[in-house]
Amino acid sequence: MLTPDEAAQKADRAADQLLKTSARWRASLEGRVVQPPLLIQRLDVNEPYYIVPFTRNGRHTAHLIVDATSGELAEANAVENVGDSLPAYLVPPSAPPSGLPRQLVWQPCRESSSPFLPFYVLEDGEYFRVDGKTFTTLTLAPA
Repeated sequence: MLTPDEAAQKADRAADQLLKTSARWRASLEGRVVQPPLLIQRLDVNEPYYIVPFTRNGRHTAHLIVDATSGELAEANAVENVGDSLPAYLVPPSAPPSGLPRQLVWQPCRESSSPFLPFYVLEDGEYFRVDGKTFTTLTLAPA
């Protein structure tokens, strides 16, 4: 399993490659600053991944998903215009009583079809999606 620093380095190298392949990545990745990676545990398969956020001029402009084992780029989500920003990921409003960081999880479900929208697992068993919505259960999407 890659460390967060290793995941950030792999994502940064992948960002360099994206910039070389297409001008569409300039708005999101030129002058970028790597932010701390988020480790996501998949609930449906044993394939953890990192979401590595990037900012430009203080705005969230790209999220790259890298495999937590190999560091290979899996997906990228980015703004297309300079000055635009992606929504910042929210964290649950209260800290866990244990003081340990909350676990982030994801699986394809009705509540989130995108691996860019994982959930924090709360103490009461609810799921807090990074856009601020809370769910009591995750409903598997039909295959």
